[in-house]
Amino acid sequence: MNRALLEMLADMEPELHTEVHRAGSDEPMRRPDHRAKKHARPMPWIRYAAREAVEMTVVIGFFVTIGAVGLGVT
Repeated sequence: MNRALLEMLADMEPELHTEVHRAGSDEPMRRPDHRAKKHARPMPWIRYAAREAVEMTVVIGFFVTIGAVGLGVT
């Protein structure tokens, strides 16, 4: 039985053509934000510092709230 299966597999021709609708588009894959990243300007340092300060405030506030609830303060 194995020999018959091997002969059948050897006789099968591989599929050499691809269907166009399966392949999608002719262009290679790109990131969705390709155009946005291409012309993006670097962030000014003051805006970066403000964003970091807001993030730190949120993180510290979160941990203070969790600690207060854990200790039963509120």
